Amino acid sequence: MKLSTKIAALAVPVFALVALTVSCGTTSRYKADEFGAKQEGKMDVALANIDRAMGDMEATKKRAMAKQAEVLRLGKELYNDTELGTNGQSCNSCHPGGGTTGGEAEIAKKMGHGPYKLPIPSLVGASARFPKYKIPTDEVITLAQMDNNCIRMFLAGKRLPLNSPESFYLATYVSSLSNGDDIQVAGSK
Repeated sequence: MKLSTKIAALAVPVFALVALTVSCGTTSRYKADEFGAKQEGKMDVALANIDRAMGDMEATKKRAMAKQAEVLRLGKELYNDTELGTNGQSCNSCHPGGGTTGGEAEIAKKMGHGPYKLPIPSLVGASARFPKYKIPTDEVITLAQMDNNCIRMFLAGKRLPLNSPESFYLATYVSSLSNGDDIQVAGSK
């Protein structure tokens, strides 16, 4: 087969792919980054971390496990902190070890509503049930947002900023209670 024939045979699928890519790209409301373009912010850090991790997987695994343990420790600390709210209660007061005390909890009177008593659920499996619709907010919320609802309504505390490390730590710890096991870094067992 002549070189010009081979080029022509390859050109048709390449042009079709380019046409498909262009047409798909123009119909999306999301603007994708060009492959190889310099990434901003955390993406640069992520790519540099991948380069470093691939160099020494054993050290990476140890570092990941140490970071995971620290996040869980900080989350457990928040979960048991009676100063997260203003009524002397902690998350653990209603959900000891991730379970439930049973019965009902009253919405903090300080909020000026109610009194309403709501059943105290177990947190086992909570991470698998979120995001989900919640009546108080009339919207679908994440586990971190639910943590904030509990802090506000039952601990009479202030919400954690959702982009804060503390919100992440608490949601991570609550997620770890879902099956009664600590969250494991992939491949750590």
